[in-house]
Amino acid sequence: MKYDIIFSADASKKEDLIKLVRKYRFGLSALNIAATENTALYINLFTGLRIKSLAEGLTGGYEQIARFAEQHEAAILVLLFDPALMRLDKPGVLALLKSCFINNIPLANNIATAEFILERYLDKQMVFESRQHEPASAR
Repeated sequence: MKYDIIFSADASKKEDLIKLVRKYRFGLSALNIAATENTALYINLFTGLRIKSLAEGLTGGYEQIARFAEQHEAAILVLLFDPALMRLDKPGVLALLKSCFINNIPLANNIATAEFILERYLDKQMVFESRQHEPASAR
């Protein structure tokens, strides 16, 4: 399954992610979105946005996301790590980062980058959708 966006956030970054999702909720509601297990629960609970729940990050979720990136089954990744706790030796984290770099998948690891990428992606989606509904003679 192809996802427009996959989210994951460390516990200390969940509140920031919820603010981000609330800000872009209208545009996000039209997209195919997934998140690691706990992140999906938070998004569902605090925004009402229903998204696909993947495995919990450290118990296979990061590996799952890496596979989506390898297979070009994810357009954007928003992964908010706590820099004080981030360790590249966590299961799957390094594989996930490598997969994004190798496969040219946009990866936001802070709110500023996530907003920049989301705004561009949502604008692009809206332009594409509006072009789908205009008469062929207008194209």
